[in-house]
Amino acid sequence: MAQRMVKVQNMVNKTVSVKKPEYGINRRWTQKGQIIPLPYEAVEQMLWDNGVRVMIDRGILYIPDMKDKIDLGLEPEDAAEPENIIVLSDLQINNLLTNIPFSVFKREIDKLSETQVREVVNYAILHEIADIQKTDYIGELTGVDILKAISRNKDVKKAETKMNQSENK
Repeated sequence: MAQRMVKVQNMVNKTVSVKKPEYGINRRWTQKGQIIPLPYEAVEQMLWDNGVRVMIDRGILYIPDMKDKIDLGLEPEDAAEPENIIVLSDLQINNLLTNIPFSVFKREIDKLSETQVREVVNYAILHEIADIQKTDYIGELTGVDILKAISRNKDVKKAETKMNQSENK
């Protein structure tokens, strides 16, 4: 009989490792979006480990399959959509930052884990999205001045361009 596998996905722009020799697990996710299948029984046991549970609860690691989440006790039995652990894709983050009214944005942001809010901040900085009302709100939650970070990144790019031009002369 085939062993049941649970797909576990990295949701952050960092390398994430889970090393649990007692469960026979030593895995490393090296990029955002990377999925690694793990045995169901091992995931079930690892959720009792505080470190792994925190990574799941904060949205650092994510289990995309709803049936697996329900079976593992991460979501309620009758849930059709994720209720406890909400993770946004880049497209959803972009939509939140650019298209959705502030009242809806605020309600959605308040549902997210701290890690996911930081992902929204990083996305806003990387893509230079400067909706003042929204960036101020998530800036208050995280302590990051998004507009200042965007400005700083532009200054760095200008300096690099200037430096490269002077080297090419």
